[in-house]
Amino acid sequence: YTLVTPVPSPAGDRVAFLDLHTVDEVAPCSAPPLGAPQVANYICANQPLLGAATLRVRNVAATGPYSADPSIAVTFPGTDPTFRGGGPGPYVQQINALQALHREEQALLFRPSWSPDGQRIVVSNGTRLLSWQVGSASFDTIPNTLGGLSPSWSPDGQWIAFTEYVRGDSASYTCSCTSPTRAGSALHTRTLVSVSATRLVVMRPDGTDRTVLGEGEDATWSPDGQFIYAVQNDLVVRFPRSGGGTVTIPNTQRARSPSISPDGRWLAFSRAKLQETRDHDIWLVSLTQ
Repeated sequence: YTLVTPVPSPAGDRVAFLDLHTVDEVAPCSAPPLGAPQVANYICANQPLLGAATLRVRNVAATGPYSADPSIAVTFPGTDPTFRGGGPGPYVQQINALQALHREEQALLFRPSWSPDGQRIVVSNGTRLLSWQVGSASFDTIPNTLGGLSPSWSPDGQWIAFTEYVRGDSASYTCSCTSPTRAGSALHTRTLVSVSATRLVVMRPDGTDRTVLGEGEDATWSPDGQFIYAVQNDLVVRFPRSGGGTVTIPNTQRARSPSISPDGRWLAFSRAKLQETRDHDIWLVSLTQ
């Protein structure tokens, strides 16, 4: 299990986080038999398979096991349930935007976002946005969010900003794989889905009044709700919520997951170390200079 992306509630008395379940990684895999289509090696290389997680809410003063806390299961698309369960092959995996980003840099795209009243949490399952009334038994699917990741609720609760990964062409390949959890090997069909565009979208929590602000990802709001900060071409850019000209924030190269301090004076973000895309540092940049 891996605990990721803790986010405090608006009142500061609870924290929401994702409990990522241990992922069964295929090992090793090789290209198809002679005569089959030749493909890039990475397609048939070992793949970290995101399968499921648990969204949990923990009272910061709690001392008991978190298994008793409010929680709900999140299933990520792309991994064959038969493979996750150890059943017989053949298996099917879809390498979509979520799977690819996790594989390439272990990007933590699962950050939940609280509604300002602390009653609901919005999160992505890799293909669309889900809204959860804390403690309820099921999610509400938010319409018009296909390809949505990294949601962020506005301070006034009237808007949600998120990244939209627009699906491009796809191609399927057959790999021969074994697994540490089962004997022998089995055919493994992988469908590689390309991304044709990455767009920053803002809309109402019910999916209406949808507006595309431009290219961008990993959205976060200014405290007054007038601006959205997002990553564009590996730099943090400020977008007016209602649309218009953007401002690039200096010294934010290779930024991921930006966040604004409550007083609006500081921008925090993670930055991958050079040559080490899976290793990140936390950086602070002043927004008042």
